[in-house]
Amino acid sequence: MKTILVSFLVFVSVGIVACASDTPSPSQQPVLLDCPPASSKSTPLDRMVRVPPEYPRKAFEKNLEGYVRLEFDISSEGKPLDLRVTQERPEGYGFGESAARAVRQWRYCPYDPEDPSALTHAEIAIPFKLRPAPGRKPSP
Repeated sequence: MKTILVSFLVFVSVGIVACASDTPSPSQQPVLLDCPPASSKSTPLDRMVRVPPEYPRKAFEKNLEGYVRLEFDISSEGKPLDLRVTQERPEGYGFGESAARAVRQWRYCPYDPEDPSALTHAEIAIPFKLRPAPGRKPSP
C-alpha cells in the first residue's frame, strides 16, 4: 500500500472557513466541484464534494472562535477514513465534532489510476471565525 503524506491548511488551500454572523446556519449545503479531466492527473487532495462545517451553537453563544486539526486517510474511492481530531482549541465547545462531521461527508477525486489501492494521508486545519453581520462593527 502506498501512502502519500500531504499537509495543508484547509482555509488557505481550498477556502473552507466556518463562519458565523448573527446566527449559526441550521444546515450547510454541499458544494460540488469538478474533478480534473481524465487526461490530466489530479493531485492527491482534489475534492469533488465539500461540506462546510456548522458553527457550534455553544461556541457561538459564548462568542468564541477556534480551530481544529484533523488527520485522516483517503480511500481509492475518495472517502475519508479513520478520521481523528488531533487538536481542538478551545476544547469542549463542539469545534472538533462539527469539523469531523463535515469532513466525513467530503469526497475526493481519484488521484492515482495506476495504483487504485493507494491511500493518501491528510492533515488539515479548519478555523472557526466569527464575523459581524453586514452593517455592524465588530466588537473590540
